[in-house]
Amino acid sequence: MSFSTPALMCLAFSVELHLKLLLRTYDIIAKGHNIENLFRRLPKDDIAFISNHADFHWTQQGEKFFENIAIASNLFIRIRYYFEDLGTLEFNTGFCATLTKIIRDKIIERVPYLSRDLGAF
Repeated sequence: MSFSTPALMCLAFSVELHLKLLLRTYDIIAKGHNIENLFRRLPKDDIAFISNHADFHWTQQGEKFFENIAIASNLFIRIRYYFEDLGTLEFNTGFCATLTKIIRDKIIERVPYLSRDLGAF
């Protein structure tokens, strides 16, 4: 592993925390690290909005979105415990960064005063 590994772990964890905060704006308290499971707990309108968002490359929208989110689902744990299960890590940093930004914007749309806490992305 390289020095980028901690950055990738933080990015994966950031996606998770942003999803949990968005869920919390709907009074849904979620646990666990599986991004796909967390994402599927969102209201259907949010799932449709996020999965088809124009900020994603067209190859990452719609059904391809769900393929990408499946890849990212357990990434935090895979990176965190990499030495216990050495193998190839598959990771799309652009997808995860865009996903975090879109979720952040959705959180601020729902709870505008959080924009100061979440900062600029």
